Amino acid sequence: VGVADSMTDPLRYLQQNTVDTAAMLLDFGRVRCQRLVVASSMSIYGAGGIRVREDAPVIPASVYGLSKYDQERLCLMWGDQHKVPTTALRLFNVFGPRQALSNPYTGVLANFAKALLRDEAPTIYEDGLQTRDFIYVADVADAIVAAATTDLPLSGAYNVCTGQPTTIVRAAQVLARGLGRDIAPNITGQTRPGDIRHCTGDPTKFHEALGWRTHWTFEDGMLSYTEWLRAHVPTE
Repeated sequence: VGVADSMTDPLRYLQQNTVDTAAMLLDFGRVRCQRLVVASSMSIYGAGGIRVREDAPVIPASVYGLSKYDQERLCLMWGDQHKVPTTALRLFNVFGPRQALSNPYTGVLANFAKALLRDEAPTIYEDGLQTRDFIYVADVADAIVAAATTDLPLSGAYNVCTGQPTTIVRAAQVLARGLGRDIAPNITGQTRPGDIRHCTGDPTKFHEALGWRTHWTFEDGMLSYTEWLRAHVPTE
């Protein structure tokens, strides 16, 4: 998600993540709901850090992060009030097939892929050594299913991540290699408001609660992602 750009369109994020979630919960009050799982975000941690745990300070650095925390808290409060087990999954940097390249807010890998498929160099801000916790979409799907189908009274917030940091420059290089492009990224050295230096999560709490763990390495996930890109996304 383009969290660094969220100040350019703050009402969009607040409407979709805060107001629309509140409206959804009003509708839920009229039906029987046995369990609620909400897709939260690592962006609520703001500056982040290495192996961030769920009890880390919540200091969003963007309107997007603030709106995702609104969404998470609204759902958890509603679940507590209505005695419905509610789980907020704080997703880290999700990637994989069917990720829309036409949407500029879908993530850094989608933006890199769009450039490489045009035979252009991906743009990297700062020095490229900032790190992210990239998690393959199939592992995220497994986490959501696990939270939604458990018989345990699972409530609260849980990180969904790998716990492994990957530099942005390495991500661009692996993606270029998978797409068969011998194109080095353009490292600008510039910073953007709202960008964070490092954010890697700690998945221990969710693993201990449900036994969930990731099965895809970054390399295997990227191989699957680039195979899908080459088969389904036309070059420009």
